[in-house]
Amino acid sequence: MGTLRGPLSNESQFLFTCLSELIREERIVDAIEDLYGANLLVWYTDLFIKEPSDPAIMSWHQDSTYWGLSQPDVVTAWVALTESNRANGELEVVPGTHLKDQLPQRDTFAKEKCSARAGDRRRR
Repeated sequence: MGTLRGPLSNESQFLFTCLSELIREERIVDAIEDLYGANLLVWYTDLFIKEPSDPAIMSWHQDSTYWGLSQPDVVTAWVALTESNRANGELEVVPGTHLKDQLPQRDTFAKEKCSARAGDRRRR
């Protein structure tokens, strides 16, 4: 697939059949249907690309706050397309935070972030 940067990393399911098929993967869709019922909408897709030895990070954040939503009534299906481990920056979650209300987020724009607008959940 090569390296995707900038706008090509957003909504890439329209560019690549394999990603279009991934958003329709039965195991993912079934799990989300268990929570939300049928008639789902894929609202947005994004590829956070981190090349080998890249020091980039994604700050702690809640997706709903990061996306500017007023309510956390959304589900994220995170799929690793390559191996994810501690050495290359595996995904980490804080247990139980899915049960909490949406927290305020302070945007921190920094070059070492995987996203131009990476969040910081610390209270203001």
